[in-house]
Amino acid sequence: KSWAQKLDIVLDTLKSIDWTVADLLYYLFRLRDQDNDPIHRSHRHAAAVQQFLRGKTNIIPSFIVDAWLHSADGRIAEGSEESSLMYSTKVDYKMIKSVRPALTSFAVQLVQSKLRSESSNALRQHDPLSTKPMGWLDIGQHTVAKATAAIQKDQPVLWDLMLSLGLRQPHGTHRGRLVPTLRGLYYFASSVPYDIFTFSSRIGHTPSYSAIWKTLKVLSEHEAKLVNDIGRDPMKCGIVRLDNVQNYLLQRDPRMGRENTMNIGLAA
Repeated sequence: KSWAQKLDIVLDTLKSIDWTVADLLYYLFRLRDQDNDPIHRSHRHAAAVQQFLRGKTNIIPSFIVDAWLHSADGRIAEGSEESSLMYSTKVDYKMIKSVRPALTSFAVQLVQSKLRSESSNALRQHDPLSTKPMGWLDIGQHTVAKATAAIQKDQPVLWDLMLSLGLRQPHGTHRGRLVPTLRGLYYFASSVPYDIFTFSSRIGHTPSYSAIWKTLKVLSEHEAKLVNDIGRDPMKCGIVRLDNVQNYLLQRDPRMGRENTMNIGLAA
């Protein structure tokens, strides 16, 4: 008999005992009864489930899950309430009825739980060496390598996820650089030493000094264009506000010829 004929026999049998496919799957795999007591299965029942869940059958569980996720029968209408539950971290996946949002939410929530567990374990001082005071041997050219090794050991899932995101090729968008650029502009305005820019750009904390310089040039050209357009607009009038600016230059490294100075100027 063909698989379709065999399937008809199974469906007819289910119908004859007033069961659905859902009933078959539920009673086949459930762990507790309606009173929340553990299920006592027959040897035949337990052996069949064990063979399937351990991947010792021709059709393994991952094939079934993949078919459920991609089957057109599980498609939900775009814009429906359940479509908003795809990859949900808020709604318990066991409360979602449709298979696609349930499976995607299950995957996300499982990873979320694992990341929390990894974070808790990493913060726990289970290593006797972690209680030692920090010394100069901990700070140096090997610090980043040691920190990387610690993250890979204690938070492997987080490491793999961040690595997969970080290795993606950029697509020309500037949104991912907004916060580092903002930090770099603040450093530039605060006259942070060049060496800090070198280090910060090396660890991805800020763009390089030259990149910040180019960004400021582009922003100033953009601002100049806006001011020029406003000045040429007959429907707008400009107001010039002037104020004196005082900046005390304190010499922190006293040397011959250096002295503290009050810089006084005009700002518009």
